[in-house]
Amino acid sequence: WPAMVQNCASENNYLSGSTSLGGIVGYAEYSAVRIKDCHTSGGSITSNGDNAGGIAGFMYHQENSSYIRSCYNETPVQAVNCAGGIVGYIRECIIDSCYNTAKVTATNEYSGGIAGQNKHNGHVRYCYNTGGVFVKNYGGGIVGAMIDGNSENVDYCFNLGNVTATGNRAGGIAGYSSTASGTGGYVRHCFNAGIVKGVSQVGGILGAGGNPSNTTVRFSQNVNVAWVEGTSMVGAVCGYMPN
Repeated sequence: WPAMVQNCASENNYLSGSTSLGGIVGYAEYSAVRIKDCHTSGGSITSNGDNAGGIAGFMYHQENSSYIRSCYNETPVQAVNCAGGIVGYIRECIIDSCYNTAKVTATNEYSGGIAGQNKHNGHVRYCYNTGGVFVKNYGGGIVGAMIDGNSENVDYCFNLGNVTATGNRAGGIAGYSSTASGTGGYVRHCFNAGIVKGVSQVGGILGAGGNPSNTTVRFSQNVNVAWVEGTSMVGAVCGYMPN
């Protein structure tokens, strides 16, 4: 049976530690975990390692039976890698109808307004972000990066927060998408109005696609209306897409 965490709140709490910090759940793996109607506000969440999120730090379960639904975060989140307004790292999980209004920072890689890293067939849908996203490499208004599966996706999301990367691969919706096999990941029905800045591979929707030998990144009905700034491989929609 799945574990259910519902109607919970964390307010004005200051969390700090080395890895997997979440305002509601720190680490959830293998057993199905469902987080619904929860929120975090005030205080701060700071990891000096990986995986920090406003609602959950780390979530993994096969077959997409774990989810975070109808949750929101108003607490600043920071990690070295994988910082997200809702979740730092997801693998084969669903993030549905959530929003973030707080600043999200990864001092190294993978920072997203909703999820820092969406790996191996995770789904993010009907979510929005208004908080600023800061990172060195791989930053997105919704997802920092989508990696290593065959159908990661971001669907019906919008971003109003500015995305700032001191390095490469920054996007208004996703910083990077590279799937391992199969039909590939997609970004559909998304809207960005947040300024996007980086050095290279910077895009209004997607910063960069992955290896052309084994991935297909698909776009459909996405809109960017914001300024996009970089020094090379800069696009209003996508900064870099391999042939």
